[in-house]
Order: sequence, then C-alpha cells, then structure tokens
Amino acid sequence: MESSQKAIEESKFDKGHRVGNFHNYYEFNPPDNRLIVLKQSRILSYLRSFVFDAEKIDQHRSKRLKTDQTRDSEDEHEQVYAYCDVGCNEGDLSLAMAKAFVKDKTTTEEDRSETQNHNLHILGLDIDNDLIERANQKKKKYSCENIISTFQTCNVNNDKDHMDQSRSFLKSIGKDRFDLISVFSTTMWIHIHGGDEGLIDFLKRICSLTNYLLIEPQPSKCYRSVNVRLRKMNRPEIDTSAERLKMRTDIENEIDRVLTSVKFERVDIDKELLMGKQTREHDSDTGSSMSTRTNWNRTLQLYKRITS
Repeated sequence: MESSQKAIEESKFDKGHRVGNFHNYYEFNPPDNRLIVLKQSRILSYLRSFVFDAEKIDQHRSKRLKTDQTRDSEDEHEQVYAYCDVGCNEGDLSLAMAKAFVKDKTTTEEDRSETQNHNLHILGLDIDNDLIERANQKKKKYSCENIISTFQTCNVNNDKDHMDQSRSFLKSIGKDRFDLISVFSTTMWIHIHGGDEGLIDFLKRICSLTNYLLIEPQPSKCYRSVNVRLRKMNRPEIDTSAERLKMRTDIENEIDRVLTSVKFERVDIDKELLMGKQTREHDSDTGSSMSTRTNWNRTLQLYKRITS
C-alpha cells in the first residue's frame, strides 16, 4: 500500500490528485460555497448558539485547566474555545469559519478588554508544508480579531503525529478536547492511503479529540475520478477499488456507523434549536432547515458526543 508520506513527497507531479493537496483550491471553490450551505441549513446558527456561545458552552466544553493558583475569579471564568480543521489546505475556510463563529463579538482595540476572555483558538492541519506556510501568511489579516490561529504540517494517517500535535495544542490552551473538529472533503484521501482500517482509526481518533464533528465525506464516485485524472497526467495510479476499500461503496453510511459506534450522533438542527428555545439569531439564518448538500453533491454532516 502506498503511504501518504511517500505520496506527498512526489505530489509536485500530481497537482493534488494523489493526496488532495490542491494548490489554489480556494480560487475555484471559495469558502462562501460551504458557508452558504451551513447558513441555509442552520448548522452555522446551531454552532454559534450551542458550541461557540459563552452562555451555553459550559455543558459542552472541557474544564479550563489552572496553570496558576493565584489566578483571580475573573480569569478563572475565561472562555477558551478550540476549533480544529483537518485537511485545512491553505487556511481560507478555517479562518472564514472561525470568523463566522465569533462575528458578533466586538473585536476593535478599544473593546478588547470586553472580549479577551472569549478567545477562539484554531488549529489547522495539512500534510503539505507549502500550503501550511501559505496559511500562516494569510492568518495575519485576522490578527486584529479575537481569533488565535495555528497552522501545522501533519500527516493524519499517522496516529502518533496526529495525536501528538493535537494533544500538545490542547494542552497549550488548557483544554481536554476541541469544541469542534471539521473534516471537509478529506476522508477519501485518508481512506485511499490508510485502507478501511486506517479510515476507521482516524474517525475514532478525531471523535476522542472533540465534542462536535462537522464532516463532509467524498462519495464513492469521487474515488473513481482519482485515477481518471492521474491517467490524464500520465502518472502512476492508486488502487481505489471497492475490493480493497470495502467501505467505499456505501461510504456515508459506513462513516455514520463508525461514529455512532463511539457514541456520537447526528444533530437534528431544527429539533435542538427548538428545544433550546433559541430566542435570538446572530443573523438572518432563520426558518426551516434546507439541504445540507453542497453544489458539488456532498453532504455536510454535524455530529455531537452523547454525554448521557
């Protein structure tokens, strides 16, 4: 089986079609394409209200670790949120998502004293070091906002690499888990290079690291397209057959099966917003939920940890 690390070393010849590290990806698929679906489906409204809202976060977030016994009562109640984007590419969507989560929090310099206890920490992970370098350049334009971002090169097919970086990041901000992990169009690449067991291990691993998971699996037809593109470039093909990747033929349900096996469940957005008696909206994303399917026919699925 071809390793993802070996594949990335040769990826300059494959233009992203071997490990998914497409350069200039957001030029043809800008962040708004997903944000619009998240808004219309009310997933974004739910995340703002139940995951990244200071009034409701207490039941979901991990207890803040004390690093200084002399911290006063105000510091003890500091709200620190953590968001990880796995397969972040060059960070455009990671940063746009974070900005959407905190868009109603004042972030001007004169109001910084009011928002300093509501920091959102982002960790973006990608296998391509060049993309990570671009992400770290782009994050500078968000420096005036209450968003602290870190982008790191990581091979998430490697259990140790992924866990070490994630745990180190969480420890640095005093968290036990991320409040949200997103995996946008990355599962296929993990599956191709790790096989069924590699994908299962990855899904269980990210569930152990988060309270909420937003995932966008590539459907089976995308696996077929990989070798079509590689052949056009006269590059070596990859074994993406259903014989080898048995989860492929029903991938969305297979992923759901793995996630529910580790006590995660799909979030019923309308039901939970109603039960929460949401009385305020952060923007105009009101009304009935619309489809979570994107224009490129992939579904955005939100899961949460079952706590009872």
